[in-house]
Amino acid sequence: MTRARRWLLGAALLLGAWVSSPTVSAGPAIDPRAMSGIPRADPQLAAGSITVRVLDGGFDAPAVDVEVTLALTGADGSTASRTAKTDAQGRASFEGLSGFIGGSAIAKATRGGVELTSQPMELYAEAGTRVMLVAAGSGAAAAPRHGEPGGPEVPMPGNAFPLEGTPAGELVVGTFDLDARKPLPGVEVTLELTLPDGTTQTRKATSDERGKSAFPGLLPPALAEGTKLAVSATLVPGAAAQRSAPFQMDPKIGMAVVLAKGEFKPQASAPAQQQGPAPLPGPRFVPGLPQGTVRVRIVDGADQPVAGQRVVVVKKDQTGNDVRYTGDTGPKGTVDVEVDVQSDAFYLVEARYDGGPYQSDFFQVDRKGGVAVDLRVWDTTSDVSQVRSVVQFDVDGLENDLARVVQLQDVMVMGNEAFWPEGGMRIVPAAGAKQLTVLPVSRDLLSHDEKAPFAQLAGPIPPGQLARLAVAYIVDHDGVADIEFSTPLDSLETSVLVGSAQTLTAAGAQRSEHASPIPDKTVWTMGPRKPGATLSFSVGGLPVRNPIYRRIGLWGGVALALAGVVAMLGRRRIDTAARLRSRRQELMQLLEQLPPGETERRQRLIASLDRVWRQLEALSRTQGGDGR
Repeated sequence: MTRARRWLLGAALLLGAWVSSPTVSAGPAIDPRAMSGIPRADPQLAAGSITVRVLDGGFDAPAVDVEVTLALTGADGSTASRTAKTDAQGRASFEGLSGFIGGSAIAKATRGGVELTSQPMELYAEAGTRVMLVAAGSGAAAAPRHGEPGGPEVPMPGNAFPLEGTPAGELVVGTFDLDARKPLPGVEVTLELTLPDGTTQTRKATSDERGKSAFPGLLPPALAEGTKLAVSATLVPGAAAQRSAPFQMDPKIGMAVVLAKGEFKPQASAPAQQQGPAPLPGPRFVPGLPQGTVRVRIVDGADQPVAGQRVVVVKKDQTGNDVRYTGDTGPKGTVDVEVDVQSDAFYLVEARYDGGPYQSDFFQVDRKGGVAVDLRVWDTTSDVSQVRSVVQFDVDGLENDLARVVQLQDVMVMGNEAFWPEGGMRIVPAAGAKQLTVLPVSRDLLSHDEKAPFAQLAGPIPPGQLARLAVAYIVDHDGVADIEFSTPLDSLETSVLVGSAQTLTAAGAQRSEHASPIPDKTVWTMGPRKPGATLSFSVGGLPVRNPIYRRIGLWGGVALALAGVVAMLGRRRIDTAARLRSRRQELMQLLEQLPPGETERRQRLIASLDRVWRQLEALSRTQGGDGR
């Protein structure tokens, strides 16, 4: 896929964001078949629990009384199997799995003689996990969208296409500059209507700052059946107007057209390619390299070697005394860095390019050879006008007049540079939030000290990809949770998931036709927000305690506070860093005791150590200490 085609796909996805809300899938549409087997962490589920939903093709066809098998593997390599039957909604629930936290699970079910299998699911200490297994049934599952696997090709400029989430009879027109990789605001768009009797009508609209203009009411009875449409706009002053191919409106769904200036070279008859540069392999053992050699290769966003780049190989061991080995890449973007070989130590590669920090995964160095590590770096931009986002909230009541808020922000960086503001960027929850947690899906993107009231970008956000910044936190409520939130990014849409027993109070809120990713909830949209603009809304209908228990709790709280003071005098306080160091030591001891040949178990333990090391690194950066 060319860069221009990849960017146009991003423009099409953003058109979807204008008229619908974000979902748990990577793109704007919910297709249960495309989501089959892909797990997602859910902080609304207790840690050590997994819910598997089995569907016969679509959300409206749950598979009832189906046996689901869960194959479990613990962090220590132990295995077990659990089974459960699906209920009336097609869900099979597995609880009491806390002994396998840090390990993984695979869900299986059989429908129509076909075995459905999930991807391996990590069991988290902070949240439970949900996964769907979807058979190829006759349910009303939506077809893959433009540019999605199995879906139509990315729409060419000037060709109309159905746009999921758009009301039937509405046409959305996007005007874009492909060379500058940005929308074209202030463009007058003309819609020409050719009626069945041959007469013509015209309508006009001006594109907003996001390059969007819309024409509603294009179906009978407002407009005669069989009417042909075409749109045009002058994108370059003094040049001829760009004009779309004629088309007719789809009677069941809204449509969209992209008008663009700049270079766009389609690849005729080319096999499907993935968006963006190919993913790089992870750190790997290379027998042909001298022992103690780490061969680092640095490439840019165009897969070109980066010469003259300083790289640092960091060795970490149980003593907490990091050792750093440096080198500079040559003309081919590679450098061999000699390190001391230590069997119980872990290593990673660091590089800082155009102001942005980059890190590899952790690896070990073998005495029988060397290790090859590839790292991709990007030119960076701090220009927030190059970043678009959509934000979604989900609020649920807990005990003791508390509410859990899940805050998702999907981000796309336009152009060819990664987004990295000088000094980084904080992901701030709603006012009054406490117990902030970064959700597992965002751990590679965000760092967080559990005491800090915010998370931070761990590194630059690459261009042309959807990045999810997901956090969860707790707020107090009195039956109504008041949420006040702002982001430094441009929000194309903000939305809230509202349960059947809940109420929403928000200026300009509208119920969306888009399906909710959570059953028994509906999506309400509240429109776009400029960078720094405040979003305020309230979710009511949350459970509250009886007032008498509050009074009892007040006096009980005083007694508990006094007892706590006495207890604290005789108990040593264990802080966050100490707990992480203890976990690090435990995992390293398990690695030392691991018999040779158990590759999978070793990889799982290294992955767990990787997370602990990163948490210690984030703690060190936030507190200004050494994190040891």
